[in-house]
Amino acid sequence: MRYHLLLLIFSLQCVVLQASYADGAYYTGQFPPQTNAFSATQLTIQNTARNIWVYRPSNAPHPPLLIFFTGTGGTLEYSTLDELGKNALQEFADREGVVIVAPLPRSIDQGDWDHGAGAPYWETALGSDPQSPINRNPATNQDLLLVQAIMDEAVKSYQIDPNRIYLNGFSSGAFFSYFAAAVLHERIAAFAETGGGLVLSRTTAGDPICQINPVSAPPGSHLSCQAAGWTTQSCVTPDAIARPIAPTSVNWVPPGFLAANDDDDSVPFAHTCHLANRLGNESEVQVRIIHQGGGHIVPSGYWEDAWNFMKTKRLETALFKAADKIFEYAETQFAPVFNPAPQTSQTGFGFYYRYYPNSNSYLGYQNQSIWYFLPNTGIREAGPLSQYLPLAKAVR
Repeated sequence: MRYHLLLLIFSLQCVVLQASYADGAYYTGQFPPQTNAFSATQLTIQNTARNIWVYRPSNAPHPPLLIFFTGTGGTLEYSTLDELGKNALQEFADREGVVIVAPLPRSIDQGDWDHGAGAPYWETALGSDPQSPINRNPATNQDLLLVQAIMDEAVKSYQIDPNRIYLNGFSSGAFFSYFAAAVLHERIAAFAETGGGLVLSRTTAGDPICQINPVSAPPGSHLSCQAAGWTTQSCVTPDAIARPIAPTSVNWVPPGFLAANDDDDSVPFAHTCHLANRLGNESEVQVRIIHQGGGHIVPSGYWEDAWNFMKTKRLETALFKAADKIFEYAETQFAPVFNPAPQTSQTGFGFYYRYYPNSNSYLGYQNQSIWYFLPNTGIREAGPLSQYLPLAKAVR
């Protein structure tokens, strides 16, 4: 009975931390059953028809899904997708057996911290003031709802592998790729971005204007942030809010591939380095500063390099790591129940779990929920994994 009470407290103490995000996207429309080329389609979110490019290869059962976010101003007539080359992307998709979905940004009447009023861009904030709140709520952020709708529709129409959903983006789409991966981390296996990062100044260009002169290196060189001339104080304004979202404000961030051109005069590469630095040891990150020239462009070789990083990542791996943090927390806070500790995690019976022989008890994870088994109570669901991660992180 005492053990049951301890677990009940464990279940109740973080109810207030439950995420308020929508469980799923509400949308109308569907993807075409088969595509021989990139096809334009629409999904309607909150009474707004959103334009989307879709390509589904014919040779892949349960394929992975790659969602690509174009830069500011992207339209059906022209976007970053055209700069990359639709034919080349189709060949890539056929070779890798991956579904590519490229939604386009919508025009928003008010600007935000990085865009003027009326520009098509990806939403992260609730207003144009540099101090305006970050809009991380999928119930009110239409772009986050769109991402969820794309994932749900791809599962329904193409039977994509839900363990292999990846995000990628350039410029405004780069900021949103990271933002969506951080907020919707329970569904994203990995993300990539170029020409984005984490802005620690009041504007993307810097306040004052930020510029790091490119170092001397052979064209096409891949540099570390430090080798490219970045420091932790590059392009930093002390009173700025971290945009699009601070990594510390979410439970975890999926693995990320971060790239930038060291000659980017619109979005300085310092922002990419700040994001890599802030993610630190919490996430698996690969960062690449490319000495290329050309300004604000997708660097040469970025697409293939980003995919080679992402394609090996699986969502279940990240979720298992998150579950391990909660198991470790429970072992510390409820030592009389879960002992001896630590125990090695294993899989079986449909669970990822740890067994504690002294008390004949189990801690388990299944379907994004934490479970426990005690001899006098049987198996019980403690609650969503997302409830417990803030507590687990707080004591680490």
